[in-house]
Amino acid sequence: MIAVLTAVVLPLLLAEFGDWCPWLAKRLVRWTARHLGDAAVVERYSEEWLAEIEEVPGKLSCLVVAIGKVSALPKSRWELRAQRRAVDRLVRLGDLLPTGRPSYWDHLGDSGVIYRFVHQAEACSRMVQAVADDDPRCRNDLHVLVGPAGSGKTVVLQWIYEALHQQGKEVHYLYAPRWVTSRSQSSLPLDRRSRKRLARASEDVGLLMVDEADGVTIQAVQSLRLRCPVLIVGRASDLSRRPRSTGVEFDLTPQGGGFLRHGLS
Repeated sequence: MIAVLTAVVLPLLLAEFGDWCPWLAKRLVRWTARHLGDAAVVERYSEEWLAEIEEVPGKLSCLVVAIGKVSALPKSRWELRAQRRAVDRLVRLGDLLPTGRPSYWDHLGDSGVIYRFVHQAEACSRMVQAVADDDPRCRNDLHVLVGPAGSGKTVVLQWIYEALHQQGKEVHYLYAPRWVTSRSQSSLPLDRRSRKRLARASEDVGLLMVDEADGVTIQAVQSLRLRCPVLIVGRASDLSRRPRSTGVEFDLTPQGGGFLRHGLS
């Protein structure tokens, strides 16, 4: 009986199992690729490993290769995570958000006019002082500058930008309507990794200026949990429902006699 099993049944079982090996091997490598922890590389690794299995001679050999991929999964996940962290350290805020110094600021500087109102100078001074504060408790403060068109917001922004730049701080200017509007938030980096990269990239930023902002913009900025000071700039009517600022707040709306009012939160 044992001789019959050895001579007849066992070869049949091995042959049947051998026919299933390529199918099982493909299933294993696809499963392993899906569990690498990075959706961006799943397709690439799956294709590479499937091609590797196709080149392996023998039905059992391809299954051995697939089992090897499964057993190496923890190491592969760790290596990919280390690679992502190394790449993320090189990413700057400007690589993730459409920031940049406005070119028309150069033409404004040619006029030689720095301030038209005395409170523009005071706004600049207090903003720079607050942003330059090295106290960790002030690191993530939200500052607000409001005023109607023509009240001098752009002049204040330009001066703050240059003053902080001279101090060696990294300053970014973001034009809010180009980034996110009340009609569309598709430009927001909503996935978990992008948020982490933004938070990490913002650690070295001295100030992020968000110009022409509205309530939706503020919600978007706060949802990102950036690790740098943020200056929200816009019209008071567009920011009527803004949250209470934790930093400096100025209102450049002209009052009687041409004076400007200001305030601290």
